[in-house]
Amino acid sequence: MLLGVNLTTMGQITMDGSVAATRTEYFVVNVESGMYLKFGGANNAKAAEGHAGTIITLEGTGDRYAIKTNAGYLDNDLMMTSSASEWIFTKVEGKNQYYLKTSNGRGVLSTRNDANGILTLASYNPDDNKQKWILIAKGDLTDELLDEVNEKSEYIISRLSQCKNVKSV
Repeated sequence: MLLGVNLTTMGQITMDGSVAATRTEYFVVNVESGMYLKFGGANNAKAAEGHAGTIITLEGTGDRYAIKTNAGYLDNDLMMTSSASEWIFTKVEGKNQYYLKTSNGRGVLSTRNDANGILTLASYNPDDNKQKWILIAKGDLTDELLDEVNEKSEYIISRLSQCKNVKSV
């Protein structure tokens, strides 16, 4: 469960050329920590993880993508820059999870599970859940969260953020 959302039942993304073209906004969640990819540190320029994530888009094809945010691109040193760096998305066997490997061979994106939330590059280890990531389409996460809120509330919240009072009988 992540913020009340069951990631095992959510419509997780299977990467192929058509998905990247048709579903362009994603959140990235670490399998081990359940935290979202975001940016922190000085000037929000360093890859980090937290309870609120940064929306990303993917530019590329096959298994090679640049990770783009509204602030720039994630480079292979885990910093935000103005130029794109390629990441290799390697699917975890039998799961909708991915290892995000640098294209320059420096390592695999990993959480350290420490208090500061800054991410690191690690040597590839297929048994380490800190290196596994789930891509969730922004629309899927929004719909799932709205469904859960509506189940527990006397208000119905629509995707357009309009509310109407629901009276119980």
